[in-house]
Amino acid sequence: MDQLRNQIIVSGDQKDLEAVESFIHRLGTPQNKPTFREVQVRLVWLASGLTGKEARKPPEDVKAVVAELAKMGIEVPSLVTQTLVSAMPDTQFRMEGLTGAPLYRLSVSGNLRGTAGELTNRLQISIIATQATATAEPPGSNQIGRLETEITTLPGHLVVLGLTPTATSTSVFVVQILPKK
Repeated sequence: MDQLRNQIIVSGDQKDLEAVESFIHRLGTPQNKPTFREVQVRLVWLASGLTGKEARKPPEDVKAVVAELAKMGIEVPSLVTQTLVSAMPDTQFRMEGLTGAPLYRLSVSGNLRGTAGELTNRLQISIIATQATATAEPPGSNQIGRLETEITTLPGHLVVLGLTPTATSTSVFVVQILPKK
């Protein structure tokens, strides 16, 4: 390679010369920059200690997570709720809602971070789970759990974000980043 003259000298058989020529041509051709795609952030809230109608079966695709939780002493977790939020990279997302009986309030916010073309996703997420009450209680007194974290994960993988134990139950938050269909 002669940088002063901007030349490359190559020797080899015809196949090698064609491969080098093709490679040099690709280097000189502008490539389309990869674009960010919208994804879906799925949050599954599981909890132990639920009974009756509130004890709903967890989704089938989280069976492996449920099995691992059992090894940690969190047996028979039930589905409190799950949510799916559309998200664009480097844009804030937020979801709030009520679910179940008794009523629980779930607030999820975050930011999907990434560089175009990366195989992994970086997710900054904040989760606040509270039990909704009819009485006026001081802020935070009915809080089940609050979690703020940042993770890096491959698309489709289930990640247990945290466990928040109370006197009667343990909540588990599982997140998954899915391609938008």
